[in-house]
Amino acid sequence: MDGIIDPSADVLWDSVAYIATTKGIEDRQPRTPEEWKAVRTSAITLIEAANLLSMPGRHVAAAQLPGDAPVAPAPGELTHDEIQQRINSTHETFVGFAKNLQNAD
Repeated sequence: MDGIIDPSADVLWDSVAYIATTKGIEDRQPRTPEEWKAVRTSAITLIEAANLLSMPGRHVAAAQLPGDAPVAPAPGELTHDEIQQRINSTHETFVGFAKNLQNAD
């Protein structure tokens, strides 16, 4: 999630915005072929990431940086073991959520 889905989604969410402030209006959108390519690449990556989420036998990885100890979850967050247990107990539902991500317009 941290390495593929979140960064790809961030590119999509951040690619278009209409921001009105006292300083004026910012109409943020891709304008050049390179900017459109970055958005398209992130969209395709996000769609394909749903296939990775749906693969049988994939396990939730512990949050950590290379060479560092695992990161403890923040208050209210589940541990990676708890997340894995929930996915395992409702795998078909989880796959359905991944497919919804893939099919979102």
